[in-house]
Amino acid sequence: GDFYHRIANINTTEVRTYNIPTGTWTVLPILTSNDTGGDYLEYSEGVEYFPELGGLVVANAGGGSGSVYLFRESTQQWTTLARNLPMGGLGAFAEHNPVHNVMLFGGGAGSRNIYKLDATGAVTSLGLAPITLSTNASIVTVDPVSGDFLVFDDNGSFYVYNILTNTWTLQSASNVFSPILSNVSAIWEVVATPVSTY
Repeated sequence: GDFYHRIANINTTEVRTYNIPTGTWTVLPILTSNDTGGDYLEYSEGVEYFPELGGLVVANAGGGSGSVYLFRESTQQWTTLARNLPMGGLGAFAEHNPVHNVMLFGGGAGSRNIYKLDATGAVTSLGLAPITLSTNASIVTVDPVSGDFLVFDDNGSFYVYNILTNTWTLQSASNVFSPILSNVSAIWEVVATPVSTY
C-alpha cells in the first residue's frame, strides 16, 4: 500500500516511499554508479512496482542506452537486471501487468523499442511498437481483465497490444479520448491506471 516517488532531478537518483497509515516519507537507499555499472542515470524514467519480483523497477533511458534496475524490499538493495538496451532519451515508461505477471517497458523520446520483464527478472526484446512510446507522447495502461495493454498516442491512435502474442491491433478511436489526444500537451506525462472491477 505504499506509494513510491522518483525525484525528477538529474542530479539525484532519490526515490521515496510514502506510508499512508503513518503519513511518513522514507528515502530508499540511493541508486549509485556502483549499482548501475557506471550507467548514466536519467531523471525521466519508467518507475513501477512489480509484486512478483518483490520490489520497485526503474527502467532508465539515460543517454539513449536503457537499463533496468530492481529495488528488492526484502534486501533493501538495488540490483541491475539488464543494461545497454536500445531506448530513447527522456520519457521511458514501465507498466506492470497483473494478469500475465509481466512488465512492459521501454520507449523514451523518439523510440519504439519495447521490452518484457518477467517474474524471474528476465528481460526480452519485443521489437518495435507501431508508434513512439514515451511519457510525453503516449498513454500506456493495462486492461485488468484481459491483460491486454491499451495504448493511446498523441495523434489520436488507439491500439490494443497483446504481450503474449506480441501483436498490435489498431482500434477505432473516434469516441475514445480523441478530443484529448488531438493536443499533445493534454497527455504530457499523463498516468493512467486500471480499476480492477472494470
